[in-house]
Amino acid sequence: MVLRDVANDYHNWVTSSAQKWDVEIVDPPEGRRDDFVEPCFRQAQPGNRDPTKCVHRWENRGVMMLRPVSLVCAAFAFGPLASPVLPQLAIPVGESAPLLAPAIDRDGRILAFGAAVNSDGTIRNVPDLWIWNAANNAARRLTNYASTGGSYAVTSFALSADGSQVAYVASALGGQMGEIHVIGAASGSDRLLASDKQGCVQPMVVCPACFFPCVHDPRFTADGRILYATSRSQPFYLASADGTVTPLPVYSGYLASGPRRVVSDNGLVVFVSSAPSSPTNAAAPLNVYLVNLDGSGLRNLTQFSSVNVYVQDAVISADGGMIAFAGNGGSTDASAPLRIFTIKADGTGLRQLTSETDYAYNPSLSGDGSLVAFVQSGQIKVLPTGGGSPASSLTSFRYSTAQDAFISDDASQVAFTIGPKGGRGAIYEASVTGGASHAVYAPVSLNSGGVLGVAGWETPSPGSLISLYGLNFSGDEAVVASSFPLLATLDNVSLLVNGEAVPVEAVTPWQINAQLPQNTPPGSVTFQVVSNGVSSNAVTEQILSSAASVFGFPEQGAQAGTVYWQAAAFHAGTGTPADLTHPAAAGEILETYGSGLGQTNPTVPAGEPSPASPLAWAIVIPQVTIGSQPAQVAFVGLVPGLAGVYQINVAVPDGLTPGQQSLNWTYDNRGASIFVK
Repeated sequence: MVLRDVANDYHNWVTSSAQKWDVEIVDPPEGRRDDFVEPCFRQAQPGNRDPTKCVHRWENRGVMMLRPVSLVCAAFAFGPLASPVLPQLAIPVGESAPLLAPAIDRDGRILAFGAAVNSDGTIRNVPDLWIWNAANNAARRLTNYASTGGSYAVTSFALSADGSQVAYVASALGGQMGEIHVIGAASGSDRLLASDKQGCVQPMVVCPACFFPCVHDPRFTADGRILYATSRSQPFYLASADGTVTPLPVYSGYLASGPRRVVSDNGLVVFVSSAPSSPTNAAAPLNVYLVNLDGSGLRNLTQFSSVNVYVQDAVISADGGMIAFAGNGGSTDASAPLRIFTIKADGTGLRQLTSETDYAYNPSLSGDGSLVAFVQSGQIKVLPTGGGSPASSLTSFRYSTAQDAFISDDASQVAFTIGPKGGRGAIYEASVTGGASHAVYAPVSLNSGGVLGVAGWETPSPGSLISLYGLNFSGDEAVVASSFPLLATLDNVSLLVNGEAVPVEAVTPWQINAQLPQNTPPGSVTFQVVSNGVSSNAVTEQILSSAASVFGFPEQGAQAGTVYWQAAAFHAGTGTPADLTHPAAAGEILETYGSGLGQTNPTVPAGEPSPASPLAWAIVIPQVTIGSQPAQVAFVGLVPGLAGVYQINVAVPDGLTPGQQSLNWTYDNRGASIFVK
């Protein structure tokens, strides 16, 4: 029975993750599961980007596809987000710069959040706790675990209603032990309430440089105690000021993620569970439950009976009268989108507030329960819980997505995060009554390991286009150079390479495309972004003299529902790819495009289009293979009329088996393919 409960919990976790991060869950075919799972894990690596195949948002380097319309590299500017901001459930160590979802006080004047990036963009090895006050519009770090070697990290927290205190969990690396602390927001006085050493089973997720805390989700109660959760059976505990820890009589359950309210002022705790009292003998539906802080009065509010029902993130108003949650509406279709629901604390008045096909999630209630804030379509929205009015959108981001809505008790402000899809890059606040949202904490920062060749996986090389990934390079806009030569500043953004500005080709909030000059020396090279006069942290990366890599793009495979990585290889003079419907013939010349061929003769200045006469030939000629056979090379050099894009004309060798064949330049073996007759 215990194993069945664990399996149910895992199923619910997978379903939640897939719905929240908008990825498909694929059932394994008949046969050995390892034969299916291992290729999925390979696809989660940075160079193998097939987001339709596996749930791999937790993978440390992550996946993000940016397709800026580029003057220089046309449709080939694809790239993985190197070391992205990760969701709060996984705590990365070292390379990434996560933010923890914000909390806001009852008046919307004080915000608390977690960050592993300083205001100057410096990446820290673990997250610490920060506080922001509208009175001086300044953010201040409250804890400093990163400076102690990073053996502990702030992994979750909650802000008291008056903004005077923050309760937080300091987790030991590995996640097995967690400490419950309370710290003064003004004084910084920190006291340890409890230490939990019981541990938990870590999820089997591909995340080699992160951990999942066993202790999480602390919340203040009206009488000053701290409710917190653990990732094991009998998960909920109350810690008193004298260090006494009392378990709640709940067998299993989940609190809403992040710092949103789950404890009302009159002592009601709301949570989600499929087995609140004891292990179950069969699969059981998830429901929303209430229990009193003294452990009495456990009751099922929603009374869903289908195991296809999914609910998550149940929150409660300060007055204890209203509960909101996200769910699939009691539908027997487990793939139904998440929507926002409310129900009264007495179990009456179940109401579906949203009905659109886009997922709605992450609800947060005002103090009196009259207004709910939530996330939908990458925007922050608010809606009266009484119904009858359409949702109002507080944001209109185009190149960022918002998440982690938290509305103040007085319903004046909503705090939230923005970032690339599925990630967190800045803390924002918006007024419920209207007006533009504004950044509370938005450091300009380069990700460690966040400089790659524009093909998306290769090491940068002289003369080639590069992509840089990080935080808050620009406002909510994508700006692409419109003419040659490319300039050293675009949209008030510059990139310094070893202290010298280089031509910038495209700028978004989370990615910059630029060109390295051909005279950039191989070896250790320092990169730094300057945005509107604000300098980021400096990152040192390795540059190779050449790193030949063919471009690729996703295409529909021969079998329904499959996707493969089509090489940027075209029938000569046609612009038609050598794909499934247009296979190449033996002896035919293909024009292939990519990155990383290094210096040319003649040398073409960075930012200038390559000439048509004389052609700029690559000095180092790479080997090109189609299938397992070397392909004869006819031309190797820069594409005339473009900057930093290379072309290799190759002849399709004889003797290849008809069908899909890999096409590789020297540096990479990433599985880009063409089709041959």
